[in-house]
Amino acid sequence: MSVDEFREKGYLPEALLNYLALLSWSPGENQELMPIADMAQRFSLSDVGHSASVFDEEKLAWVNRHYLKVADHDRLARLSIPYLERAGYVAGPVTAEGFAYLSSLVPLFNTSIDRLEQVPDRVRQLFRFSAAAALEDAAIQREVGESSARMVIEALADELRLAPRLADKQSFRAVADRVKQKTRQKGRALFHPIRIALTGAADGPELDLLVPAMDRGAELASSTGIAAIAGARERAQEFVAQYAHLRN
Repeated sequence: MSVDEFREKGYLPEALLNYLALLSWSPGENQELMPIADMAQRFSLSDVGHSASVFDEEKLAWVNRHYLKVADHDRLARLSIPYLERAGYVAGPVTAEGFAYLSSLVPLFNTSIDRLEQVPDRVRQLFRFSAAAALEDAAIQREVGESSARMVIEALADELRLAPRLADKQSFRAVADRVKQKTRQKGRALFHPIRIALTGAADGPELDLLVPAMDRGAELASSTGIAAIAGARERAQEFVAQYAHLRN
C-alpha cells in the first residue's frame, strides 16, 4: 500500500509514524504510544531489532484509534468532510455555521472508530431515517408490539410536539424524564423504545449526544452545506403514524 492509500482510509499521519517507528524499535517500558518528537529523543540504533518486522494493520488501527480520541475536534471535522461528501451528508460548500455543526458531531464518532472512513456510518442515523423501513424489521416490530414500548413512543411523540428543540443533553433528559413519569418505565424499557422511535435502529451512538445533534441539525439551513436532518419531533410523529398505518 502507498501512503496515499493509508491517508484515503483515514489514518492520521502521527498514528502511521508512531506505528512504523515501533516495527523494529521499542522505547522500552512497554510504551507503544508517544509523539514522534519524544521518539526522536529516545531513539538509539542499539535498540533496533535484528529480525524482520511484520506489518499488522489491526495494530495500526489500534494506534490510530488513540490519536483520533485526542485529536482536535475542528481538525477531525475538516478531515472528515471528504468522507461525508461521498456519503451525501455534506451537500455543498460548508459555511462557518455548517463547520461548527460538524465539529460538534466529533464526540459521536472519535472514540468509537479506527479510521476516518468509518465516520459516515457512525453518523448515518442523523442523516438517514425512515420509520417505514425500520418497521420492516421483524425484531423492531416485536419490540414496539409490546404495549409498554408503544406507550413510551406515544408519550414521547406527545412531549416532543409541545417541546422546543432539544439542543443539549439536559433538554433531552428533561423530556425523557417526563416520559418516564407518564409511563412509569425506566432504564432499557424507557430508552430502548425512544432509540427505536428516533433512529429506527436498536443500537447506535449515545442518545444524550445523538438526539441533541439531530435537533440542532434540523435547524440548519441548506445553505450551510449540511444535508437535511429530520428532528426528534418529526421522527417520533412519523414513527407513531407509520406504526398505526401498519396495524391497520
